[in-house]
Amino acid sequence: LRFLIMIVVPAAELVGRNLWSTFPDAAGHPLRTVYEHCMATQTAERFEAHFAPTDTWYESHAYPSPEGLSVFLRDITDHKRTEAALRHAKEQAENLINGANLMVVGLDAQGRVTLFNKAAQALTGYAPTDLAGRNWLEVLVPEHRYPGAHGEVRVGTGAWNTGWHHGHGFMQWTGSQAQKDALERLRTLS
Repeated sequence: LRFLIMIVVPAAELVGRNLWSTFPDAAGHPLRTVYEHCMATQTAERFEAHFAPTDTWYESHAYPSPEGLSVFLRDITDHKRTEAALRHAKEQAENLINGANLMVVGLDAQGRVTLFNKAAQALTGYAPTDLAGRNWLEVLVPEHRYPGAHGEVRVGTGAWNTGWHHGHGFMQWTGSQAQKDALERLRTLS
């Protein structure tokens, strides 16, 4: 109701007055229900409200006491617009990914599937629920079937890259039977 106070009456003139009798047009406003509940239960409330005439969003913090209700309002319109823009961008990206006529698979840092579009489902026969928590490379190239494709790998200078590269949790298929088998499996999926 800050919008009413700011537009119509200086705040100093409202101190000690009943807000609802001062602004009878606000009688049906959702804020009234929250404020009355706050007073009746003597519990603090935080909520958001939209004021359509000015297209403004407010965050309200109401603190009851036996003497009355202290209300603090903050304009959160910019925040709400940013949230809406992010939601729209996310929906647009999801529509593009799901509408793509190619396989899109998103992985987290551990190689677990985080995104699996409709084309990927059609090409592989997997549903996203089939892959929940599973490592994509283990699904594509199971260790029990391709034992040579997993494990520690050391690549020396002059191979395909410079410097030393080693570690766990990745695969090297270059020129191996495992690579040929994996590529053939991909061909049969598509």
